[in-house]
Amino acid sequence: MPDAGWLEYEVTRRDLLRVAKFLRRRQVARTHRSRPARWALGLIAVLLVILLLSSLALTLAHGGLGWTERVFANALLGWLIQALLVVGALYLVVYLSLPRLTAWAGARRRDVLGPRKLRIDEQGVHVVTAHLTSTVVWSGIESIETDDEDLYLFLDRDQALVIPSRAFAAKSTRETFLEQCRQRQSGGAGAPRP
Repeated sequence: MPDAGWLEYEVTRRDLLRVAKFLRRRQVARTHRSRPARWALGLIAVLLVILLLSSLALTLAHGGLGWTERVFANALLGWLIQALLVVGALYLVVYLSLPRLTAWAGARRRDVLGPRKLRIDEQGVHVVTAHLTSTVVWSGIESIETDDEDLYLFLDRDQALVIPSRAFAAKSTRETFLEQCRQRQSGGAGAPRP
């Protein structure tokens, strides 16, 4: 029988994958909002490469070069196209597999997966696993976010305690827990005990 006030659940590889995907969406959303200059620089770089490739192609098509220059231009054009394809493919592989790699790396640590007990009170969030007992004070919680399946208590920009929805008996219990966390994190006086 669970202790009073404690949430008991098990962290699985699937949970870690969802956290990694949530972090990726969060990071992409933050990048889109705060760094439009990156997109402008990327667009300029792409336009310069297109300009270079098209000028090489036009020069080759009109025969404005001697025999050796054409061989060199053909080799350069082929090398640039191959380099762009390889770099693009590597970027896509890393971009698409990063959440799975993050989840895999986290799953290799014994203290990340497995049964977990979590409780909140006025001092902070108390977590007990098979290998760790920890308390995070409310001032150490940077933000509290949620999606359809999980609650995330962010300790910093890239690290979060995940609480899956299955840890709660009902959706109303989850909403009450979320509201208590938000009150305590914002320093609300007289926040009720869970």
